[in-house]
Formats: sequence, C-alpha cells, structure tokens
Amino acid sequence: MNSSSNICVHCLQQYDTRTWDHVFPRSWYPDTTPPNIEKWKIPCCPECNAYYGKLEEDLLWRLGLCIDPTEQASLGVTDRVLRSVKPEFAKSAKDAAARKRKLERIISQLQVVTKLPEVGVLPNFGLIPGLNYPAIVQIPIDSAALEKLGEKIIRGITFISTNKLIGHSYSINVYFLEDEKGRDFVTLVKTRGATHETGPGIKVSYAFTDEGGAASLWYIEIWGRLKLYGAVVPKQPPRENAD
Repeated sequence: MNSSSNICVHCLQQYDTRTWDHVFPRSWYPDTTPPNIEKWKIPCCPECNAYYGKLEEDLLWRLGLCIDPTEQASLGVTDRVLRSVKPEFAKSAKDAAARKRKLERIISQLQVVTKLPEVGVLPNFGLIPGLNYPAIVQIPIDSAALEKLGEKIIRGITFISTNKLIGHSYSINVYFLEDEKGRDFVTLVKTRGATHETGPGIKVSYAFTDEGGAASLWYIEIWGRLKLYGAVVPKQPPRENAD
C-alpha cells in the first residue's frame, strides 16, 4: 500500500487535520541520547495521536519505575517519571491536583509481595541477580498495550524507511521472549536487515523479505530492558467451505 499525504499511518483512514506523531515518545529518550539525533515522527490523524499519547504515558510510568535509573541506556527516564507526579514541579494548582491524583493512582496499583510469580513477569523486568531487595514491589503492565506500542513502532519505521503503509492485507504480531529464546531470531534480523540506533537507549533492527511488500521481521530494544520481537506477515485468504 503506497503512502498518501492524507492517510493516517496507524489507522489507514483519511484525515482532514494532520498531526505529527513521534515513533518513540520524546519523554522515552534517555538523557544520554545525542542532541543531534533525529527523533522520528510520522503523519497521523488527531484521534490516533491522542490514543497513543495516553497509552505511552501510562506505559512510561509503569515501565519507568522498573528500570535502573543509573544505566546509560535509561539515564534520566525514571527521574522524569517521578518528577511528573511531584506537585512542587506543577505549573498551576490544577496541574498540582492532577499530579497528586496520578501519584495516588500509581500507589494504589503497587503491590508488595514476598516473591514474584513464576509466570506473567515481563522478560528482563524481573529481579536482577546479585542485588539485595529489602522489599519486592510489582506493578501491572498490560501486555495488549505493549503489543500496540510495538505495532505503532513497526508501522512508523516501515513508513519512514520505505515510504509505504502497512495495509489491511498484513498482520502485525508482537512477542515478548526471554533473551535465550530470542537469540537466533535477533541474529537473523541483524544479519539480513538494517539496524538503527538513537544512542544507547533505543535500537531497532528490521529485515524485509524478498516479496517486495511489507512482510518483515523486527527486533526493538528500549533502555536495554524492554525487548519486543515482531513479524509482519500477509494475511491468509479465507478458506472456502468444502462441499
């Protein structure tokens, strides 16, 4: 599907008013990002821009509380999250009240546990071996929201790199794998495709197939911790009922 100046990259619908959506939200870039790095952005409709803005803001504070604030790949991200809920940094009384409500909502969803469950923990977000944890705190992270984030990134970079949209004839699948299970996948993508880095915090590798369409494999690494694996594949035509 070829690109058009008035078709949203995300929903593929015509729009009257164009907005620009950052493929990776600006607040997700760590402080170690080189200042001259181009922060990818794509045209989209206002509705999709608002939807993904809320989704990314919600994911940021959940994930931002689970990463190492001293790592070069995520430097400044956790501080940014904490600053966003502190009333002393508010611009107005209304803003201070909103920050207070946000902090209360975060606290209400934190759970102190004696040990993490064996299933349901996002790969690379469990306990770090060798560290002493005086308390173990867990927070829910919606896997469907992470899948939507991966889909958005794949759509955005496909548009930037090929000037094409991923049409309705394709499915975008996003997976979360342990490093060991995803090792061969990552090697394949990096060997046959291209890799783009915006400093130590964000790295994307992708490889398109030889069919000339949008079929492709993806490996997305954010902050060295959040790792998304993706595949864009043609949808199978509906099978006719046998007589």
